[in-house]
Amino acid sequence: MKRIVIVLFSLFIVSIESKTNVFCVRNSDDPIISNQIKGSSTFTYNYNTAYIQKLDSLLVRVQNSDPNIPPFGLTPSVLALTPASNPIIKNNSIVFKPSADYENFGTED
Repeated sequence: MKRIVIVLFSLFIVSIESKTNVFCVRNSDDPIISNQIKGSSTFTYNYNTAYIQKLDSLLVRVQNSDPNIPPFGLTPSVLALTPASNPIIKNNSIVFKPSADYENFGTED
């Protein structure tokens, strides 16, 4: 039987062994990635972290604040990839970003 491990946000590891057996374990009360942790991320907002087991990496939706962008003062969301063992997100971590104006509403859509 294959075992799939998924990291949800920064708090839980979910192990799915079958369609009916799921358990969660809280690893830490501290975020894995945050712009408030020195050197962890250059982005204002870091959310929706997903663990990619095959790459031993984290895929994170990130976004910056910018008061000049209406209506909410946020830049478009982008996806960044970083090693799970040393999660640091900078501009060169971006692996998916809007390529056309209509995509500027966010990569999560």
